[in-house]
Order: sequence, then C-alpha cells, then structure tokens
Amino acid sequence: MIPRIDFAAPTLRCGRNPTRRVVLAAFLPCACAFLLSYAAGCSKEPEQREGPAGGPPPAETGSDGSAADAGDKAFASAYEGKCRELDGDFEAAIRSYREAYSKSPDSQTLCKALAEAHFRAGEAGRALEILRSHAARLPGSSHECRLAAALILDRQGLGPEAEREISLLLSCPGGTPGVYRAVADRYLDQGLGVKAAQVMLVLGDAAGDRSGWAAEAASVLLSHGFAVQARQTAESALAAAPGDARLRLVRARCMASMGERTSSAREYVEIAKAGSSGPEIAVEAARAASAAGMNADAEGILSDAARKWPSDPDVRREQAGILARQGRFREAADALLPALAEAGGDADTLLLHAAMLEEAGDSAAAEAQALKALEADSKSLRARHFLAYLWASSGREPARALSYAEEAAAADPRVAVRLATAGLARARNGDFKGAAEMFSRALSMEEDPYVLWLHSIHLGLAGEAEESGKYLEMAAARNPRFRRGTGGTGDGR
Repeated sequence: MIPRIDFAAPTLRCGRNPTRRVVLAAFLPCACAFLLSYAAGCSKEPEQREGPAGGPPPAETGSDGSAADAGDKAFASAYEGKCRELDGDFEAAIRSYREAYSKSPDSQTLCKALAEAHFRAGEAGRALEILRSHAARLPGSSHECRLAAALILDRQGLGPEAEREISLLLSCPGGTPGVYRAVADRYLDQGLGVKAAQVMLVLGDAAGDRSGWAAEAASVLLSHGFAVQARQTAESALAAAPGDARLRLVRARCMASMGERTSSAREYVEIAKAGSSGPEIAVEAARAASAAGMNADAEGILSDAARKWPSDPDVRREQAGILARQGRFREAADALLPALAEAGGDADTLLLHAAMLEEAGDSAAAEAQALKALEADSKSLRARHFLAYLWASSGREPARALSYAEEAAAADPRVAVRLATAGLARARNGDFKGAAEMFSRALSMEEDPYVLWLHSIHLGLAGEAEESGKYLEMAAARNPRFRRGTGGTGDGR
C-alpha cells in the first residue's frame, strides 16, 4: 500500500520562511522515489526487511495501518530534513533524515539523503559508512548507494576507492537504467570511453534496448579512436538485429574511419534506400557516396530526400554542393530555390545561392542575393567578403569593396582568398604597394585558383600584361573555368 500523504498536515507547514515555501517543489522528486521504494518494501515479508545491526530499526507494520503511518512520518521527517539542509543547519537535517531512514530502512533515497547531509557537514567518513552499511545489508538493491559512495570518493580525489565501489555496483545485476547511465557518464567525463561503452551494453539490457545502447557504445568507442572495437561492437549486436539502422550507421562510420571509403559508401547507400532515417542521415550518406566517387548514388539519395523533405535547407545545400562539384552550377542554383522559398531570410542559403549564380556566370543575380544575405545578417563577414570579391573583380563600388574586403581579411587572415580580395580592392583604389603586400601573403599560404585569378587581374591593372597572362594560365590549369577570364568564389568564403 502506498502511504497516504496529507500535504496539509501540521508537520509539513512551510510557515513564513520563503525557503520552506519553495522546498516542497524541490523535494517532490526525492519524495516520489522514496514512496515507490517504500511501497515495494511494504509488499515484502517482515523477515525480508530486517534492519542492519546497530542501524535503523525496521518500520513497524500492523493490521491497523501502522505501515502507512510510518510512511507518513518518514516523509514528513525527510521533508523537514530537506528544509533544514537548505537552511544550512546540517546537524538538524541529519537528525531528521536519520529519523526518516529509521522508519523506512530499505529506502536508498533516504539513505543517500542522510549520507549527503553528513558529507556536507564535513563528515565524509560517516557518509561512506552509512552508504556501505546499506549496500552490505541489501546488496541486490543498493546500486544507487554504491554510486553515491563512488561520487563522494571522486569528490575527495580517491579515484581507486571510487572505482572499487563502481565494480561492486556492476557486479550485482538488477540496477536501474538511470544508475548505469550515470556510471557511463562518469566514465565519459573521465575520458574512459572503453569502460563507458562496456557499461552502456549493460544499460541496454536494463533498459530493454540492447541494439540502441550497443550503437551508442560503438559510437563512444569510435569517438575515442577505437574504430576496430567500435565496429566489432556494432557487428556483434547486428548478429541479433541485422536490420537495425542505428547499428548499420555506426558500422558505416567505422568503415570510413578505417579508410574503407567504398564499403562505407555502399553501407550508407543501403541505409538511405531503406528509408528509415531522417534528412540528416541522407545528407551524411550522400557525402560518403560522393567522396567515394559514387555521384549517381549521391544524387539519387538527395533526390529522394528532396521529395520527402522538399524545403530542408541541409538537403538542398548538399544537393547544390554535389551538383557544383560536377560543374553543374545552374542546376545547383535551381536546387536551392525550394529552401529559399521556405526560409527566404536564411543568410547561409542566400549566400550559397549567390555563389552558385556567380559560378554560372550570372554576376548581377549573385550580387542581388548576396545583398539579401547581408540584409538578413548584417554581421556576416562571408557576405561582406563575397560582395567585396564581386565588386573588386568587376571594378564596381571600389570604396565599399575595399572596406568590406579589409574587414573580412582582418577577421580571418588565414584565408588566402580573403587576403587576395583585399589586395585587389587596394589595387582598384590605387594602392598597388599595399596590394602587392597582400598578394605576397596570400600566395605564400596557397596557390588557390581564385587567388591566382585575382592576382592576374591585379597585375593587369599594374600594367604587367605578361605576368598577368601567366597567372591566368596557372589559375586555368587548376580550374578550367578561369579560361573564360572570369570566375567565382566557389563557397562564398
């Protein structure tokens, strides 16, 4: 029987103390946990609920409802303890918690509350004694107490002792998913991915989702650099659940990490074709297929994804990117139109659309879209650089081009094309010495075709026609689009 709780009972008065007026809400989660554990305890035979030697006596029960009364009193004492604890009166809190625990000695919630009060009072040894005593008395149902003891030891810097408590916890089956998740998180916080993964497999059994937690465990192993073990974990679980998309996805990621790009791409393609994943997995699968040279599969994945999620900006941006890498810039620009219709104010999509239009040779439309992107995000340095690039390469708006280019280059001087744009903008404003300096820095970083092309324009403006032609040929050798004498920014950097 779950004890009746009368919130209007005199023992639960909050009085005028503001802390007490709010403590009930803070205490309710603990109260609920206690009530459930108490109800479970009431269903046991008396000999199963004996108190520890020298510890709290078992709650008395009888046909007149004394168990329910004991539950009421235990809750009231625990609530009083929480009030005292929040007031900073740990001595009084300990007395109240001890009284509550004596009335419900099987409750891990009350045991932990009493131990925490002792710990906060500076009595770490006593706190550990209480938790370990409870665990020794009820080894099969003390996982939370073992975890609490380990966390106290962690806070004291006693890692090996804490690890012993965790080992004892894991040696007893029957823990709740919450306990195992907390242990796994503890290992993750310590950077111990392998141990976290091992606990996650136990958690999968406790939570009734072995496949899901096996996939999580494999992902943790992969993120910590254990690709082989991660793949083995995923494949072992796949033997029992061969169609599980979560496990197959982790296996595909493991393959990619191990350099098996073609095998990984094929796995991704099969996952995408199964149709059980969302748009973000479709994008990931398309990227893997494209990286493996399977462009037709990548396009197919994204075409299917675009039909399912026609306005998803990530799907549309990836679709545009794959088309652009094949030189199909007009198709890439058109692929972005549904996303623009859905979120016309999205600066990133507007800017990508502008870049595709520029690559397709429509500079006027590209400029219009870039201006919209800057209007949507007035602080966008990418939009400012894109506009500066357009204006500097065409000779329009020289003052604004210089202002925007200098600002973008100053924000990230490691991007060579930004330095080159600033160099050309300086040349357009008559500062050839400053332009030469910027191009020298840019070319020392990388001979990007856009940088080479901009430098060819700069040299032409400086009257060095032969050198200008030389750099134009170098740009065209790296990117045939520059043979026409014009170019784009590619990604709008």
